[in-house]
Amino acid sequence: MLRQESGSLLLFLPGVGEIQRVQEQLASRIGSDVLLCPLYGALSLNDQRKAILPAPQGMRKVVLATNIAETSLTIEGIRLVVDCAQERVARFDPRTGLTRLITQRVSQASMTQRAGRAGRLEPGISLHLIAKEQAERAAAQSEPEILQSDLSGLLMELLQWGCSDPAQMSWLDQPPVVNLLAAKRLLQMLGALEGERLSAQGQKMAALGNDPRLAAMLVSAKNDDEAATAAKIAAILEEPPRMGNSDLGVAFFAQSTSLAAT
Repeated sequence: MLRQESGSLLLFLPGVGEIQRVQEQLASRIGSDVLLCPLYGALSLNDQRKAILPAPQGMRKVVLATNIAETSLTIEGIRLVVDCAQERVARFDPRTGLTRLITQRVSQASMTQRAGRAGRLEPGISLHLIAKEQAERAAAQSEPEILQSDLSGLLMELLQWGCSDPAQMSWLDQPPVVNLLAAKRLLQMLGALEGERLSAQGQKMAALGNDPRLAAMLVSAKNDDEAATAAKIAAILEEPPRMGNSDLGVAFFAQSTSLAAT
């Protein structure tokens, strides 16, 4: 497509692993006038800017992006879009109480949104790597997040408001009963409940605004050293370092060294 058409190209891929593999494969196959620019949430801000800003004069870009480029960002100079028609999403399993990443086909609405990134200022071309019949069978819209998420934080917040029965609320999409039961079990395990109300510890946890697991860790600290350690761990888990090591121990000691240096 690059050989036949002008302009920069945006390629939608499910996740970081696919982006890195495609980047390696394309590096030796594209001309010197084409820049390869990955784009995903954990990338450094400087590298994200390279992908978003216009290519230098006389050059074009191939932007390899996750669905972050679907609605969140406007990428200048894109005239060509290639869509793998897949995305990676977090899906909560109430049986295990764990959230895992799964790869799934995008909705028809997402395909339309991705196609719309081509040629914002001039006629463009969009190619979906999916059979027409499969595209027609795809869901019309993406599933609402509340139907596939861990609801423990939501339940703790509702209880803090004084609502012990989520069914009393007017929801656009009713939260799944099994997910709410899993949320209640977790809050009980964390000592956040007394019957149908928040316990004293639960009130402290809710006041922090963290994920219930992290909040339980923070309020369980018995002295300043434990509180400082818990706070650093919570900060790393909630805001992982961009392009940093995914190992919690490495990130923890790197932050400790940085704080000591200052």
